[in-house]
This record gives sequence, structure tokens and C-alpha cells, in this order.
Amino acid sequence: MPRIWFKYAVALSVTGIFLSPIIVSSVTVDELRQKISTQNQQISKLETEIAQYQKELKTTGTKANTLQTEINRLETMRKKLVTDITLTENKIGTTNLTIEKIEIEINDKTLRINKNQTAIAELIRQLREHEQSSLVEVMIGYDHLSNFFTETDQLRLLQTSLDHNIGVLESIKGDLEKSRNESEAKHRELKNLLYLPNATFSCATKDGHNRCPRRRQSS
Repeated sequence: MPRIWFKYAVALSVTGIFLSPIIVSSVTVDELRQKISTQNQQISKLETEIAQYQKELKTTGTKANTLQTEINRLETMRKKLVTDITLTENKIGTTNLTIEKIEIEINDKTLRINKNQTAIAELIRQLREHEQSSLVEVMIGYDHLSNFFTETDQLRLLQTSLDHNIGVLESIKGDLEKSRNESEAKHRELKNLLYLPNATFSCATKDGHNRCPRRRQSS
């Protein structure tokens, strides 16, 4: 029987799929991470602005109830409401990017699992062929009988390694699917917050009345 070192080397190279990148999208995960980072910076800036508006509203709430004070209060509430809406829109955008990134990662892990499974099927075929060799074939194909058993052990070890890889990838894929579900739930929550009919952000005046403009509704 011909030596199987060439086949073994080919099978071994397949294990590189566990570490090597697999292209599954025109947009890379790194690009999406950068976009998410930029969005998060913008969100942080908006949250700082909102905190400042809240501080201003608290300050004006302690002043005398004059017409100018009320005008200033309403203007600050208007600015805060606009910023609140912008913040929510930015969070929705960040969540969309996160979901897109997770989808790419899930597809990547799925491809890796499939390729590992294909490699295992080939290894099993080779192993069966190897173990079914007759003593004459072994004596012809190998200088030493120990080489035959060494190659058999190596094939089994490679199969075990691929099985382990699949287990790791399936675990990572499961975690990613959980993260995707959580991100989708967060996305729905933010959309409901942004487009909830007739709802307003908190901007009541000190007399207890809500004088914010109505939130825009979804089309």
C-alpha cells in the first residue's frame, strides 16, 4: 500500500481552518468594530450633553417662576429631548452594527465547523483504509512495522484534535447566537422607545405638567 504521508499532510493542513481567517462578508469584523467604537464615542458625548441639560433644568427649577425662567426651561427641555432622540437613534445604529458583526462571526464559525467535519470524514476514510491493509501491503509500504502503527496513531490524534475543534467552535457559536438574540431584543426595545406613539421623554416642569413636544411616530 502506498505511504499515506501525502494524504496525512493534506489532512493536517485542514486543521489550519481553525485559526486562519475565512472570508464570509465584504465587510470585515474589524471594520464593524471600528464603526461600533465610533458610535460608542458619539453616544458618550450625547450622554454628557444630556447630563448637562438635566443639571441646567435642576438649576432653573430653583429660580423664581418668571416668564423668562419658563422660556429658558422650555428651551433646555427642547434641546434635551432632541438629544435624547439622537442618543436613542445612535444606540439603535450601534445595535444594528453589533448584530451585523455577530452574524458574520456566526457564519464564520459555521463554515469552520463544516470544514472540520469534512476533514474528519476524510480522516475516517483514510484510517479505515489504513487499518484494513494486509500484512503484505504493510511490509511493502513501510521500512519498519512500527512506522505503520505510528501513522495510525497520528491519524487518530488528528481526528481527536478536529473533534475538539468542532466542540470549541460550536460553543463559541452558541455564545454568539445568545449575544445576537440579546442584541435583537435590545434593538426592539430601543425602537419601541423611539417610536412609541404619543410618548415623551421626561421633561416635566416644576408645576408637574409635561410640556415636551410629542415624540415623532414611525411612518
